[in-house]
Amino acid sequence: MSLNKFIIIGLLLALSAVNLCAEIVKLTVLNTTDTHAHVSGKNSGWTKLATLIREQQTLAGGKDKTLLIDCGDTLQGTQDGALTQGSIAIKIMNNLDYDVWVPGNHDFEFGLSVLKKRIAEFHGAVLAANMICPTLNGVYKPWKMFKINGLKVAVIGVTLPGMSNQILQPQSALTTIQEGEAIAECISSVRKSAPDIIILAQHQGMYGKKFNIFKLAGQYPEIDLILTGHTHQEQPGIKINSSGWLVQAGKHSKTLGVITFEYDTTHKKTVRISSKLLPVSESTPEDRRARQIADTETVYKRKVGEVMPLLSSPRPKTFESGITTLATLAMAETAKVDIAVFGMNCGEFTVFEKTVYEETVFRFFPFQDTLCTIELSLDELKTVMNEQIVAARKKYYSPMLYGAKIIIDKNWNAVKIIPGKTQSNKFKVAFSSYTLAGGGGKFPQLARLAREKSSNLQNDEITIRECVSQYIKKHSPLKLEPHKWLYHADRKE
Repeated sequence: MSLNKFIIIGLLLALSAVNLCAEIVKLTVLNTTDTHAHVSGKNSGWTKLATLIREQQTLAGGKDKTLLIDCGDTLQGTQDGALTQGSIAIKIMNNLDYDVWVPGNHDFEFGLSVLKKRIAEFHGAVLAANMICPTLNGVYKPWKMFKINGLKVAVIGVTLPGMSNQILQPQSALTTIQEGEAIAECISSVRKSAPDIIILAQHQGMYGKKFNIFKLAGQYPEIDLILTGHTHQEQPGIKINSSGWLVQAGKHSKTLGVITFEYDTTHKKTVRISSKLLPVSESTPEDRRARQIADTETVYKRKVGEVMPLLSSPRPKTFESGITTLATLAMAETAKVDIAVFGMNCGEFTVFEKTVYEETVFRFFPFQDTLCTIELSLDELKTVMNEQIVAARKKYYSPMLYGAKIIIDKNWNAVKIIPGKTQSNKFKVAFSSYTLAGGGGKFPQLARLAREKSSNLQNDEITIRECVSQYIKKHSPLKLEPHKWLYHADRKE
C-alpha cells in the first residue's frame, strides 16, 4: 500500500473519531403570534393552544429545554381582551411560563400606561430593539441572552416600525424605527456575548414598507431563526439565507410554531433546523389551568338593545352599510358635532339580528378607537374628504358623513361640499382616533391638520364601540332610516 493511501486512510479515521466525539444538543423553540386575546373557541383559543404548548415541552424533555416566544398583538382583539385590557392574556402567558413577549401594534391600543402595567405583570422578558418610548423606559430591552439546554441563545425583539404615525398621541411619546437600523445598533453587543444561536422575533411580516426579510437576512447572516408576525399568515418554515430559517405561526391562537435546532457543540454550529405548525382542532382538549383563568376572567353575553333588521344584500350602490351608518349617527349624537365622518373596510355589510348583545357590537368594532373632534374650515373639510374618497376609490375604505353632502366628479374628486348647518368659518367634525391619526398612512393631510393648534383637537376617551352601544340603548328599539344629511358621496357624471 502506498504512503499516500496510508495518509488518506489516517485522515478519514481521524475525521471519523472527531465526528464520533461530536455532541448534538437539541433546542426546541415554541412560537405564537397575533393571538389577539382569543381565549377559547372550537378550533382556536388559548385554552387549547396551552395543551399543545405543554405537550411539546414534555416531548422536548421539559420546560428547561425549550424557549417560548410570542411575537405580539396579544392583548387586544376579543371582548375578553378589551374588558380586561389584556390582563387575561398576560395571566395565561404567565401560567405557561413564556420567556419572551414582543409587543405588537395593537398592544398599544389601551394606551401606554396600561401597556406598562401589562409589561410589569409579565414574568418573562419584553423585547423591542426598535422602540423609543420614555413612558416604558426600564421595562423592556432590545435583546436578551438565554441559557437553554447548555446553549447560549440570544433573542432580539423588534416591534412594528412606524407606529408613531399609527396611534393618536404626542409624536414624542412613541417612535419605532426600522428593523435594520435597530439591529445595527444592538448586533455588536450580541456578537460580543458569543451566542451559539441568534433568534430575531419580530412583529412584522416578510415584507413591509421599505422592508424585505431576505435583504435583512443577507445583511445579518449570523441570525439563525426569524419569527415573524403582524400579517396573520402561516409559514411552517422556509430557508432565507445560507443558514437562516423563517417561521410565522398564523393568528388567533389557531396554530403553534415548533422549531427544532440540532446543534453540534464540538464544531459550534447548527447542523439542522426543522419546523412545523401544529393546528388547534375541535378534538384538542382544553388545558385545565388555562380554562380556570378563562372562567375567572371571561365576560358573559349581555343585552344592549333591539335594532330593526338591517338588510345589506345586494350591496348598495352607495357603499352604504348599516354598521357604518349606525356608527356615524352615534358619533354625531355623542359628540354633538356639526359633521361626523366614519368609515369601514368595504364589504362590512351585515344583517343585524333584532336583539343586539355586547359581543355583537364588539365583533364589528373590536378596536380601541376613541371618539375625537377637530375644527375645520370648509376648504379644509374638502381636502380631508378628497383623501377619504381616494381611499373609497381603492376599495378598502367606505366613508360615511353625517351633517354634510359631498358632490364628486367623474374622476372622484370632491367638487362641492354642502354643510347641513348654516355656513360658518369653522365646523366641529368628529372622527375616530385611528382615522384622525392618519388611518395607517391613508390620510396624511387629516393627520397634519389634526396636529395644528387651530384644530382644537379633543379626545373624548370613549370608544366608538361604546358610542354605538349607548346609541342603541338610548333609541331601542332602533330603526335606522335615511337621514337628510347622511350621505356617502353622490357622484356627478
